[in-house]
Amino acid sequence: MNATEEAGTEPKIGSRVHVLNADRSKELGYGTYMGEVPFKDVPDEPAACVAVDESIQLTEAEQAEVSAMVEQLMEGGATTPKIVLDSGEIIFGFQCWWREIDDDDTREQHWTCEKCKATGSVKYQLHGDVMSVVYLIEDDHKRVSPDCDQPVSSIRALNANVIN
Repeated sequence: MNATEEAGTEPKIGSRVHVLNADRSKELGYGTYMGEVPFKDVPDEPAACVAVDESIQLTEAEQAEVSAMVEQLMEGGATTPKIVLDSGEIIFGFQCWWREIDDDDTREQHWTCEKCKATGSVKYQLHGDVMSVVYLIEDDHKRVSPDCDQPVSSIRALNANVIN
């Protein structure tokens, strides 16, 4: 299930998505929606993938019920969203909860290095983690001023939006 389905809109192939595990208790990261694929084209046995959370243990009867359900989906030509996470991992819509990221989810963090006087800015996802933004700033600083040896911990962020 995804927020796009809940809102009644069709996701766009290539759109950025935010992905959580099936019960929404753990963030899996960000990725790209690749479109719908038939269940029969899912590389692993779909019935084995339904409980991607290892803490969920299905009884033999429950596993048989899930397998029968998946078999019906496969025979009926049902599809599932394919998502490629930024980590490179491929996950399917029936394994997770996901939503398209709006343009409003992107923020810009400005930075300045007092040692080399370089300035710059990086774009980041609003709901991402703080360390990802720190690494973006570090990479951008090295790109702008490759000879400066100032550690990223000493580079000043010009606003505090990253903390929100």
